[in-house]
Amino acid sequence: MNNEISDSDFSSAYDLDSDNRIDDGYDLTQDSQSTELSASSVYDLDSSSDNEMLNSEGNDFKDIQNLIDQSNENDTIMLSGTFTGDSKIVLNKTLTIVGASSGVTLDGKLLTQILEINSSNTVMKNIKFINSFGISVHIGGKNVTIDNCSFENSINGELGSALSCSGDN
Repeated sequence: MNNEISDSDFSSAYDLDSDNRIDDGYDLTQDSQSTELSASSVYDLDSSSDNEMLNSEGNDFKDIQNLIDQSNENDTIMLSGTFTGDSKIVLNKTLTIVGASSGVTLDGKLLTQILEINSSNTVMKNIKFINSFGISVHIGGKNVTIDNCSFENSINGELGSALSCSGDN
């Protein structure tokens, strides 16, 4: 498993030092006490905000759902690789989900909607959504940010869309 972090994985607010560590005043260390998650590693970001960075390498939508279910509000989930699934991922808490590399893909295999976001202040970044059945991403929360994401081949007969919003969002 590759736990390497590069400066392209983060916004310009972060700099890497000569050892490829984030130089932002926080200490990013691997948590050897953590429970091993399927196809993932858990990292603790030591700060007063108690954020965690969870990492998952490509497999199934269920792997992402497990990370979401085990995460805390305001955590960051880093993805790499291609994930497929036959049921949608449901996001019911405020999280940041980031594609850690340029090739992060969520593939619905033309069987399912890919993602339902029911939480507010959620961020999705650097992810390619492909082959969804119907809507790729449904947004039911407020202040959701979709940054540098792409959408391809969303179909449902004659209909299909990348994004859908409901309520006062």
